[in-house]
Amino acid sequence: MDKLRITAIRSDWAMQRWYIAKGVRRKSIRGEEAGALGNNDLSLNNIGNVFDWVSVNQASGETVYVVNTREDLVRLIPQTDLFVVVCCVNDSVLEAIRDSRRPCLAGWNPWGWDYDSRYVRDVLLNYPEMFVPNLFGKEDLQVALEAARGMKRLRETKTLCVDKWPSGTVRSGIDVQRISDILGFEIIFIPSSEYVKANDKQTDADIKSALAGFKDKYGICVDSPHAVIMARNYLAIKELTGKHQVNCFTIDCLSNPDIDYSPCAALSIVEDEGLVYACEADLPSLVPHLLMSGMSGGKGGFLGNLNMVHVKHSEIENNTIGIEHDVLPPTWCGSGCKVLDHHGSGKGSTLWGDVKVKDVTVSGVASNGNAVHAFTGEVVDVKDLVHCRTGLWIKTDQPIRQALSNVVGHHQIVMPGKWLKQLETATKWMNKTPLM
Repeated sequence: MDKLRITAIRSDWAMQRWYIAKGVRRKSIRGEEAGALGNNDLSLNNIGNVFDWVSVNQASGETVYVVNTREDLVRLIPQTDLFVVVCCVNDSVLEAIRDSRRPCLAGWNPWGWDYDSRYVRDVLLNYPEMFVPNLFGKEDLQVALEAARGMKRLRETKTLCVDKWPSGTVRSGIDVQRISDILGFEIIFIPSSEYVKANDKQTDADIKSALAGFKDKYGICVDSPHAVIMARNYLAIKELTGKHQVNCFTIDCLSNPDIDYSPCAALSIVEDEGLVYACEADLPSLVPHLLMSGMSGGKGGFLGNLNMVHVKHSEIENNTIGIEHDVLPPTWCGSGCKVLDHHGSGKGSTLWGDVKVKDVTVSGVASNGNAVHAFTGEVVDVKDLVHCRTGLWIKTDQPIRQALSNVVGHHQIVMPGKWLKQLETATKWMNKTPLM
């Protein structure tokens, strides 16, 4: 993934110019303390050494840009993923940040605290739609930076959707004209016939080469006819996503003329390669999926249905939920994944393996895109359910009533790691309702 690009700004106040011209500097007793931090220095000059996925834009060798007008700010937007206001700027600049859909932080000190930015915060209170989280040390700063990283992934997404929206299985109150703007990423629609054609043109030699690659990279057992179907679907997806220059893919599976075109196992592979997917053209589900993919630095996630027919009520009462579906990233399992059929049909392809992932975050988005929920837990059991293939049993960290009362959305996203605070921060930055 590309680095999170920070742009720090201040205004060119007359008082600031006077202090600079006179060479006036107020000494701080904290300066000597900061000098002793070494590699733990979280200042803008050193933040890229602490988090190697962060970079700070430079203005003629300086880490802070002078921004006096809206036009000054607008010129910086293409190179910026996160704005940091280190000294108060005028209203037109703040309005430009708000309109840019970029997150904003108040400036912080070498310890990651922002208490010296109270004047900036006072001005930002005039813009309640601009959420600015408080920073009280490295953990808070890291949460905010990871949240901004997730928003970067979402904003830079271009999705290829095979067939239509809403799909045959996922309903939404958002029409196709508004969904791209509401969800915050570009969507390209193609007919299912284009996807079928891309499948049918794949050669035996290319399929054989792809299978060898899956075996070498992931240790997947490819000695089954279902593996050939997986490779054909995979090559078609790679061809189409390359042709349309996208970094995200979804398909309305009901539009396929045959189960052999349902790319469950192929999506398992491309997810681990960084091409985020959504099953059944569930476009809203991409919001938490993309956010957590970005936050985690590109980890693969699992999309599924919550508490379908296989989890017992007694298990739910004891803080254990079930999520099941058919796209399982091979890196979740280590080597030895098998390529099986789709829902016991004898056709198609799904991946099955011994899941090693433990700590996870479960998240979904409301069908209108206006709210995001999340809870955390631990994977305590994995079962081959055939229909759907992979079932995850997750012990929730939160009381079950709290976890389930906030659930929204059709499909849920399961991502390795604990991302609750980051999702809450990103959701507020996006002016959506956090249900956590």
